[in-house]
Amino acid sequence: MPQVASGSVRPKITVVIPAVGEARNLSSVFSRLQAELHVIAIDGHSVDDTVAVARQPRPGVQIIQDRCGNENALACGFAAATGDIIAMVNADGSADPYPSEIPRFVKNEFPHYHLTENRRGQTAGCGQAQSRHADCCNC
Repeated sequence: MPQVASGSVRPKITVVIPAVGEARNLSSVFSRLQAELHVIAIDGHSVDDTVAVARQPRPGVQIIQDRCGNENALACGFAAATGDIIAMVNADGSADPYPSEIPRFVKNEFPHYHLTENRRGQTAGCGQAQSRHADCCNC
């Protein structure tokens, strides 16, 4: 992993975004992703302009075509990921403002956990998202 000037680890982050028919929402989601993130969009053979919209703000976005549902799309994205850390983002924008907070979240959690799950709609109190951490993940 690359080192930053202070000697701390700066991991490469891959963002995996499964999408089907999300042309209306993707530009908003992509606008909240930092430029340094490696982005993989898994398209479920959308009949709208999902793929074209994904390429507009990020010409280098990696597009994978898949027809087997969300879980398989995530598995395909994980297999193609090159980052030290993989983040999953919903293409419909329902996890707002999560995409813009990925680097901060990773900085606070990495390298303490191998799996961190942030669940929308569940709070730990004071409006904080509920997180679950694990020391290992056998996926």
